[in-house]
Amino acid sequence: MRFNKWEITQVNKEIAGKLAEECNIEPFLALMAYSRGYTDEFALDEFLSRDVPDFDPFEFPDMEIGAKRVNDAIKNGEKILIYGDYDCDGVTSTALLYLFFKNMGADVSYYIPSRTNEGYGMNCESIKRIAEDGVKLIITVDNGITANEEIELANSLGIDTVVTDHHIPTDELPNAVAVIDPHRKDCIMDFKDFAGVGVAFALALAISGASPETMLFKYSDLVAIGTVADVMPIKHENRSIVWYGIRKINRNASTGVKALLGASGAKFGEITTGTLAFTAAPRINAAGRMGDASRAVEMLISDNYAKATEIAVELDDENAARQKIEQEIYKSACEIIIKNKLYNNRIILVAEEGWHEGVLGIAAAKIAETFSKPTILVSRASNELPFKGSARTVGEFKIYDAIKSGAEYLVKFGGHDKAAGLTVESEKLSAFYEKINEYADTLDLPVNIINIDCRLNPAYVVPDLVYTLKPLEPYGTENAKPIFGLFGMSLKSVVSIGNGKHIRIIAQKNNTTIAMVMFGMKKEDFPFKENEILDFAVSIDLKEYQGQEQLSVFVKDVRPTGINDDDVISQLLLYEAFLKNRLDNEDARLLCFDRNELAIAYKAIKNGANTLTKLKFAVKDLLEAKLYVMVDVMEELGLVSTEYIIDEKHIRLKNSGKVELENSKILNKLKEKAVTL
Repeated sequence: MRFNKWEITQVNKEIAGKLAEECNIEPFLALMAYSRGYTDEFALDEFLSRDVPDFDPFEFPDMEIGAKRVNDAIKNGEKILIYGDYDCDGVTSTALLYLFFKNMGADVSYYIPSRTNEGYGMNCESIKRIAEDGVKLIITVDNGITANEEIELANSLGIDTVVTDHHIPTDELPNAVAVIDPHRKDCIMDFKDFAGVGVAFALALAISGASPETMLFKYSDLVAIGTVADVMPIKHENRSIVWYGIRKINRNASTGVKALLGASGAKFGEITTGTLAFTAAPRINAAGRMGDASRAVEMLISDNYAKATEIAVELDDENAARQKIEQEIYKSACEIIIKNKLYNNRIILVAEEGWHEGVLGIAAAKIAETFSKPTILVSRASNELPFKGSARTVGEFKIYDAIKSGAEYLVKFGGHDKAAGLTVESEKLSAFYEKINEYADTLDLPVNIINIDCRLNPAYVVPDLVYTLKPLEPYGTENAKPIFGLFGMSLKSVVSIGNGKHIRIIAQKNNTTIAMVMFGMKKEDFPFKENEILDFAVSIDLKEYQGQEQLSVFVKDVRPTGINDDDVISQLLLYEAFLKNRLDNEDARLLCFDRNELAIAYKAIKNGANTLTKLKFAVKDLLEAKLYVMVDVMEELGLVSTEYIIDEKHIRLKNSGKVELENSKILNKLKEKAVTL
C-alpha cells in the first residue's frame, strides 16, 4: 500500500452552527460547506443557490470588440471558421459555437488539427489552407493565446482573428482583433477559472444578447461536459453551469449528447459529474487520441439521432481500444520502473519507442497514482525524432515548475501545476532527467494527499446523511465528494469479493458496525488482522439494489490508529538519504542494527509479513527506515528475495543456510558512516 498523507480540515463548529441558523440549513451541511471555505452567510447562500448565475460576458477583456467583429461578419455574410482543439474541452467549444452560429444564420465551418500530424493549437500550414477557402474570420476556441506567429500570418492573408482561450498568456499577446482570455493581466474578473468552453459560451452570450437562462437552456450540456473534462474548479459560475448542464442532460439532452451517453450505457436521470468525467469525456477524447477529433464534433452537432449514434458507437469502440493500449503502456512502463528502481527517484521518467502518444498522459496519471510519484512518460516513433510526452503529478508537487527547471534541455514544453507536455531531443534526455530530480530534491517529498472533511462518529453513517449533503452537488475539482474519517474502528472481518479483486471489510466501534468495500485490494495483500484498531478514510453513497436504495461505504485508505504523518515522511526521507548515499553519521547510527533486531524482522516475515507494508505494521517497535534497510540486507545475504508488484514490495523467504551478518557490505558501509566524525 502506498503512503497517503491525511489532511483533516479543521472546522469551527460554533461558526458553522451560526451559519446553519442564518441560512436555515442542516447543521451538518453548514459544517461541510464551512470546511470548503464558505465561512459567511453570503458566500454560503451563493454556493448553495440554484439560481441562474449573474453571468456578464462583457467583463471578459476585449469581449465587446470581439462580439462586434463577429456580428459584423454574420451580417456581411463573411466566411467564419472556428479553430478548435482535439480534446474534450476543444471539441465541446467547437460544437457549441458551430451550433450557435448556424442558428444565427452564419456561414460557418470548423477546423480541428490532428493530434498526431499537427499537434496542439494553430499552425501556419492550416492557416494557408483556410485562407485559400476564402475564410475572413477565424475564432479560436481553447487555443490561440500563444499563436502570435500564426495570427500574424492570418493577418497578412486578409483574415481577422478573434481569440477565445483560457490558458495562461505570455508577456506578448497575439495581434488579433480581440483576445478574450480571463487570465490576461488586465482582466478584472473575480472568478477566472473557466474552461475553454466557458469562454466560448461567454462569447455566444455576448453576441446573442439573450439572457443567461435562455443560453443555458440551449447549451449548458456542452458547457458542463467541457468544464468537467478539463478539470476546472466547480465553483462560482462553473458550479451553476455544471448544475444546469447535468439537469439538461438528465431531462432533455441534445441529440449528440444523448447518443454519446446512450451508446455508453449511461442511465438518464442518474447522470452526475462522475458520468461526465469518466464516461462522456473519455469517449470524446478517444476521437482525437485514436483518430480524427472532427468525428466527435459531428456527433455533437448532429440533429440526426441515428447518425450521431453511429459515431457514438464508433467512439465507444475506440475508447475500449484506447483503454487496452493505455493498459499495455502502463504495464510496460511499470516493468521498466521496477527493473531500474526508478521509484527511488523523486520524479519518475520513462522513455520508450513506439508508445501511442495520444494516451501517454492517461498512463502517466495512473503510474503517478500507483507509485505516488510525479511521472513523465515520453515516446518517439523513430530514432530520428525527438521524444514527446506528458507529465502528471501527485499531491501539491507542481510538475510544470519541475519541467521548467530543465527547460534548457527541452525543445518545447507547456502545461500547468498538475499536468504538462514536453518535447526533448534524445541526447538531452538523461541530462533533463537528472536536472528535474535535482530540482525535486530541494523541495518537500512528493506524497499523495487525502483531504478528509471531518471526523465522523460511525453512528452517523446512515442514508439520511447522503440526503443532507445533496445540496453540495455537483461535485468536482475544488468541491470534491466528501471524505470522512472513521477513527478507532476495530477490525472484525475481511472477505474477498469480485472474484478476489476487492474486499468487504466489517469494522466496529462501540455498538455500531460498518460494512465497507475497498476496491483494488486483495484479501491476501490486506496488511491488518482481526481486532486491530484502525482508522478509515471513506466516502458514502446510495446505491440501488433490487429496487431499493442502500447505503454504500467505500474505503479510500486505511491505517493503524495513531499514525503520525510527519513521522512517516521523516522515515521515508531517511531511507531516501540512505539510498542516495546522503546520510550523515547521526542518521547512519539510527539505521544500524544488530543480529537480534534482524531476527525480529525475519521472524515477522516467516509469520506472514510478506510485504513491506505488512512488515512495518507487524514490527512497530523498529524504525520504518531501519526495516527497509534490513530487507535490503536480508536480500543481499540471500535470506529473502523481493519483487515489486505494482505499488508494493513483496518479500519471500529463501532456503538458505546460516549467514554471517558481518558479510553484509550494506551494513558495514553504514557502520563506517556511523563512526565517521
